[in-house]
Order: sequence, then structure tokens, then C-alpha cells
Amino acid sequence: MKKLLSIFVMTLLFTNAFAGGVKVTLGNKDVLKETTSAILELDYSNARWEKGISYKDKFGEKYDENVRLSVEYFRNAFNTASKGLKLTDDAGSKYKMVFVVENVEQHQGGGMWGRMYWAITGQINIIDLSTQNVVLSVKVDRVDGNGDYTVPGRIDKSFSEVAVKLVNLKK
Repeated sequence: MKKLLSIFVMTLLFTNAFAGGVKVTLGNKDVLKETTSAILELDYSNARWEKGISYKDKFGEKYDENVRLSVEYFRNAFNTASKGLKLTDDAGSKYKMVFVVENVEQHQGGGMWGRMYWAITGQINIIDLSTQNVVLSVKVDRVDGNGDYTVPGRIDKSFSEVAVKLVNLKK
């Protein structure tokens, strides 16, 4: 029993040690605490699927729907988690948040019957619309959500996880 518990604890430590995250590369995270709004733009224009073909080529007819779902799930998770900054479509917003998706990877989740998870890599910039200056820049490094059996479920879990990690930035 002790051996089984030891293996379980080591597995948890090992997987958490290599989990992706978000890290401030420029600016101050306090902008996320401001009681104001930001327009959200998700940019998939140069996104790759598993560092290979373009994300757009990989998903073809489903590309536009995947982008729409990414925006919806990211915005909903961010707004639910944030006590300050809110994401909106309001043209009168103080900020613009640009999330440039660079790479999406798919990996086998727990179980052996098709449950997969996605890991997202990219860059998030928050721009002050009055000055056009970047006030916060955050690197997203292989952040993944829980596994799911469907592409929409994987989009939901991965982009929601990025949003929550962004709201809860430590540094």
C-alpha cells in the first residue's frame, strides 16, 4: 500500500513539474485588477498544429467554429474568474487584449478511449487603446486543460485554463 501511495505521489509531482504556465514578460499584472474593460482579439493567423501544419489547414471547414469557440470559452472563463478587468465587445473599452496563438498540441489524456487534451502556446498582450502601448505582455507556455473526448470540449478546457491562469498570475 505504501509503495502504491508513493508511486501516486511521485506521478503527481512529476506531471506538475512539467505543467505549462503563464509568465509576465513585460509590464505590470495590476492592469488585470482594474475595474474596466478590454476588447478580446484571438489571433490564429500563424498558429501551428503540433509545430507542423497550420492550424487552419488542420481543421479546414471547422476552423472558424473552433476560433469562435476559443473566444467564447476564453472570455467566459476570464470574466467569471476576474474581479477586475472584464472582456467585452465594447468599442469604448480602455484596453485591447490580443491573444496570439502560436501552437496547439494534442496529447493522450487519462484513459485509453480517446480522451485527449490540448496544450496551448502563445503570447497575450494588453494594449492601452489611448496610447497604443503594451501595458502587459504574458507568455503562455504549453498550458493545458483536462482531457475531453470532443474537439469543442478540448477547446473549452484548454482556453478556459489559460484564462484562469492569466487572472491568477503570481508575478
